[in-house]
Amino acid sequence: MFEKRLIDPALAGGVTLDMGIYPISFVCYMMGGIPSEVKSMTRFSDLGVDEISDYMFKFPSGCMATINTSYNLGMKRTAYIYGSKGYIEFPEFQFGEKFFVNIHNGTNEIESTKEIIEKNHTNGFIYQVEEVVKCIGEGKTESSVIPVQESIDIMKLMDGMRKEWGLRYPFEK
Repeated sequence: MFEKRLIDPALAGGVTLDMGIYPISFVCYMMGGIPSEVKSMTRFSDLGVDEISDYMFKFPSGCMATINTSYNLGMKRTAYIYGSKGYIEFPEFQFGEKFFVNIHNGTNEIESTKEIIEKNHTNGFIYQVEEVVKCIGEGKTESSVIPVQESIDIMKLMDGMRKEWGLRYPFEK
């Protein structure tokens, strides 16, 4: 059963603010900034929150990203980063301990694959807690990993999509 906060508009429910923030933040981190163009769409639940949302981003570099999110579909948690010489595959985005670098010569034929294993906690919040503890210990009021302005910009991005969809929470003016 869904947690109440996920489906309740009074608790800012919906997939974008709860789950979508992670792939959105990942893509913005990988691209080094916020997209210059955004297209998105959603399907609302019976309670009025976004239950399935898709986002398409274009970055100033010309790179593009597509993200599909849902709190009620059994979707794969795979992330791909495609380039002209290959792609990187994250089979268990957020939770996995390995990813693959696949090299090709501009065709669809893979010439080599390198598996990379990186220890990963099953609970991704651990990294956030560790970073906060580190910053406090160093007397910092802001992380250099995800600066405050980046968090604000990503929230503005998500708020812009919600506005486009007409998704307002009961407590918003």
